[in-house]
Amino acid sequence: LGGSSTLPFMQYEGEIPNRPAIAFEVWDIKPDWHECFEPYYGDVWDDPVAWAKKVEGLGADVIYLEFKGADPELENSRSADDCAKVAKAVLEATTVPLIVQGPGHPDKD
Repeated sequence: LGGSSTLPFMQYEGEIPNRPAIAFEVWDIKPDWHECFEPYYGDVWDDPVAWAKKVEGLGADVIYLEFKGADPELENSRSADDCAKVAKAVLEATTVPLIVQGPGHPDKD
């Protein structure tokens, strides 16, 4: 990763010594995405570990694990301890780097 002097896929403007890394997004809850994604991910939406393993199998270089379920405005918001357990399980089940993102609320991030 890194070392580029331009944006990805714009090699005519500078050097790109390494290929871009592809990150797949995985949520801890079923996403509110368009229904067109359901045939591809619907079988794993309720299980972030299975979802992470699936996208790794699809060729993910990185997994972006987002804890939308920890949003304090949700009725059944995940606790920080539960999020840590999920992140650890995803990390143990996969071999690619993991990016972890909280819900975007300072109290829970």
